Amino acid sequence: MLLEWQLVESRMLLAKEDYAGLEKVLGSIDRRSLSTDQLMSIDILEAEKVLMREMPVEALRIISSERWIAGISADDTNSLSWFVYRQWLEGVALNEVGEHRRAYDALSLAEAASVKRFGESHPNTMKILLAKTYAALRLKGDSGPSVDVDEQRVKLAVDTLRLKFPINSRAVSDAAELLRLVVNRKGRDALEVVSALDRGVPFL
Repeated sequence: MLLEWQLVESRMLLAKEDYAGLEKVLGSIDRRSLSTDQLMSIDILEAEKVLMREMPVEALRIISSERWIAGISADDTNSLSWFVYRQWLEGVALNEVGEHRRAYDALSLAEAASVKRFGESHPNTMKILLAKTYAALRLKGDSGPSVDVDEQRVKLAVDTLRLKFPINSRAVSDAAELLRLVVNRKGRDALEVVSALDRGVPFL
């Protein structure tokens, strides 16, 4: 029960970007007797923290540990949630280091698994879709291989996040900005995508 409260508190501190408070709570957790699932819950918080602090390589290191590789599969019901989070975090981190093709592929896997695990209109699925769309627009601007952007799905994602999050939240503002770029994407380049959304890590 104590661990559950510590994880809830950590999530709240992360949302407030109180990194000192977050590190204090996470540092107080005795990890020696924790299960693999509990350790992975902490890993997610650690990976999100370093992503928000613009350290994507460190996030990739966290989700590349043995416990994130062994037995984690989109075909395994018991590990499907972990697969979603691994691919989602990997895709966001790869976007941040400029690996947009690999990010798009990772997020495509995350989206398909999230639909299977959480449902097509779940906020997690919608945020993953937006991260994938961000990668797609960056690919277009980088003169990379063309990938489809589903404008109607992006609109649905924006509407979903507006219902689930405060109107002034980062999730909603980034989603609305991305939709504007999608609607007006003809002639747009990667520079505009970056200038519009490069205020931290979008769609985490």
